[in-house]
Amino acid sequence: MKDIEKIPNWITDKVELAESCWPRAGGDRANRSHVSIPGPDKGEIIKEIELPIEENEDFFRGVWGCVVTDHNDLRVLYRGVLTALTMEGDLLWYVRLSDIPDMVPGYQLCPVAIKDGGCLVPLENGIVILDNQGKMFSRSIFEKSP
Repeated sequence: MKDIEKIPNWITDKVELAESCWPRAGGDRANRSHVSIPGPDKGEIIKEIELPIEENEDFFRGVWGCVVTDHNDLRVLYRGVLTALTMEGDLLWYVRLSDIPDMVPGYQLCPVAIKDGGCLVPLENGIVILDNQGKMFSRSIFEKSP
């Protein structure tokens, strides 16, 4: 995560919300807290998954959440780590927020699934955008006002 590559056109042209059933914590693309696909009447735990976590508690304050990408994978933000999982619960990759250059401890908000499997994570001091492989392509760090 030390080097940031040139920002690809899909970010600089326009960051678009993913075309998925649950691209953000509030629900569908209209933020209506519902999805357009039928679901079960009764939930059933079929697999327990141990997610990677950040040991430094300063890096996992805030809201945790899960979204669905347009590749039908999950992006889970939990205890300072953004984790990519398949719908079956297999680990694809993960990124510790503390590994992001210039990241300072603070709050993070629920991730947002963006076009082509990417993910945007709002932070207390900025915004980070990752591609569908967990590679950071964009970062905006905000300066605190005096």
